[in-house]
Amino acid sequence: MTERDVIEKYESLIESFLEGELSATEFSETYLEEFKNEEPGLSEATFEILQALFREADAYCEDPTLRDSWDIGDEELRDAAAEAAAQLEDAT
Repeated sequence: MTERDVIEKYESLIESFLEGELSATEFSETYLEEFKNEEPGLSEATFEILQALFREADAYCEDPTLRDSWDIGDEELRDAAAEAAAQLEDAT
């Protein structure tokens, strides 16, 4: 899989979340699994963008009553995904 293919895979996943096809929980779980299993070889710039979104997806907590100060909710995850999408667009 080329780097462009990898970027397109993540852009599609992010788009599905931003358009409401995936819930924040579904996006977070899917993104974490995909990124953990990603093959090495991405450029540093692409890796940093995806790693930053990984940190946000990992910090996501669906239940507001269970969130600690470092956890984020749906809106913050949506903002992080939109930012990553813009950065991936600029990187290509």
